[in-house]
Amino acid sequence: MQSRRTANAFQEHVDLLSNEDPQALLLGWWCRLERALNYYYIAYLGEHPRSAFQATQLVAKDVRIAPAKVSALHVLRIKRNRLAHGRIAAPSAQEAAEYAAEANALIWHIGNCVPDDLAITSGAAVDV
Repeated sequence: MQSRRTANAFQEHVDLLSNEDPQALLLGWWCRLERALNYYYIAYLGEHPRSAFQATQLVAKDVRIAPAKVSALHVLRIKRNRLAHGRIAAPSAQEAAEYAAEANALIWHIGNCVPDDLAITSGAAVDV
């Protein structure tokens, strides 16, 4: 049986998947970003958003998230929607890698805007 190669770091993961399946890389990183949005939404509103769009609306209005990050979030959401709904072809390896890097940066930014005590008391830390 052949052993499978797994990535041990973000860049290695991106390098492997961007060349083998850039569409999966982009969609996978949107899913991770959506989970971060859910975490944020639960922390501040105490409930799950009905949709990713609803969560992005909360983030867009919130002063804790920098306007440039909100703009980047909207760009990523639009790219994901176009790909998922067949409006664009699969991204290139480079486009998918850039998408993953931007999503990763946004996930960290969104997560850092939720204080640990709020994440725990709201249930966001265990509910996403």
